[in-house]
Order: sequence, then structure tokens, then C-alpha cells
Amino acid sequence: MDDNASLAGWLESIGVSCGPDDLIVRALSHPSFVNESGGRQESNQRLEFLGDAVLGLVVGEILYKSCPGLQEGDLTRKRAAVVREESLAQVGKRLALGKHLRVGVGAASTGDSDRPRVLASGVEALIGALYLLKGLRYARGIVRRWLGPEINRIVRESQHDPKSLLQERMQESGPVEVSYSVEREDGPPHDRTFEVSVWSEGRLLGSGTGKSKKHAEQEAARSALAKRDQAGDAGRDGPFRRGWGSTGGEL
Repeated sequence: MDDNASLAGWLESIGVSCGPDDLIVRALSHPSFVNESGGRQESNQRLEFLGDAVLGLVVGEILYKSCPGLQEGDLTRKRAAVVREESLAQVGKRLALGKHLRVGVGAASTGDSDRPRVLASGVEALIGALYLLKGLRYARGIVRRWLGPEINRIVRESQHDPKSLLQERMQESGPVEVSYSVEREDGPPHDRTFEVSVWSEGRLLGSGTGKSKKHAEQEAARSALAKRDQAGDAGRDGPFRRGWGSTGGEL
């Protein structure tokens, strides 16, 4: 647990221009700490709720303005990729948040202050507190500062066509072959519809349909990227992290 001087120094180091206000202290108070204190103070859960809403608004606004070519579904998936627990936990680690969270004795003994869920909740609670203390404009700047690398990556990816982007993402962990196959063709010759699947190393990554093979391939790649975003950042564990891609079966 920090005294006011060390807490103020840490806040300054992470770009926060206000001192250890009561709201900041509350944002750092895990429910386990409050429970062991007899429940005489409020935990960070309500601020977490507010911070989640502020974070979603700010990231959504940035993506809306930066990615004019994305439709609602793509924007929703991209926002989810930015604000997912893994991303926020990484932010918490970069901020050394675990060292400043107030957790109960039992939780501290099991290392709860460094668990991804606890770190992610703490980041959201801090954003909520800063929104109340300094307003939306300030909170927007904090989100840009803390989540800038992840936001920039998502924006940069949206500027590539899906096939090129999938190839780029797949090769983050080394060379890997990606192939496309036409699974079905329907309709008369002048109005064909193609169904294409995309594969790598015997795993089905996604499928898509279109009025041309090229369009269907792009849709298949888009499907694979969406599944990858939902599975989390596969780059840390290789391109076939469990939960992304299958070995085949019906499309």
C-alpha cells in the first residue's frame, strides 16, 4: 500500500496530472481489501463499470474517425480487440499497477494483484476516476496514451486488404503458408456465387462467399481475422493458439 508521496510520484510517472484524490485511492481498492476492512469504504467496482463505458466510447470514437471504411460489425470487433481483458492487463503491467493496488492480505498472498482480471479492472477503474475528476477530454488523452500501441495497430490493420493483412499477421511468428480453396460454386454462369475457405498447415481459418473468387477470398480472410481477434492475440503463442482455426469439417 502506498503513502501519499509514493502514490503521487507513481501517478506522475504514468501521465496523471492530479494527486492521490479519494477517487484515485478508491480506483485502486480491490474488493478483497474492502472486505477485510469491514466494508467501511467502497471498492473500485463502480468505477470499473464507469471506466468500461468511457473506454468503450473513446476507443469507438477513435476507430470511427480513423477507419472510415469499416462497417458496424468490423468496428465492433476491432473495439473488442482493443478493450479485451488481455490488452488491458498488459496496460496494467506496463503501468506497474499491481504494485499500487490495495488488495486484501489473502489476495496479496496468492498474487491476485498481478492477475490479468484484477489488472484490467484496475485500469478501467482508474479511467473512470479520471473521467470524474478531469472530464472526458482528459480521459480521452489518457486512453490514447495508455492504449496507443494497441489502437494504432488496429487502425493500421484496417488500412490493409484482408488477404494481405491475414498473411502479415500469420507470419508474425515466422514463415507460414496460407492457401485458399473454392469449396462450392452456385448459380448460372452469368451470376455465380463462390464459397472459399482459407487454410494453413491443415487448419481451417475461415470461409467466405462472393460473386467472384477474389471477393470470396477476401471475405474468407476477413472471417479468419475476426476469429483471430476473438481468440486473442495469437502472436504471443504462435499463429494457431488454441481457439483459433480448426482441422476441418463442414464449412
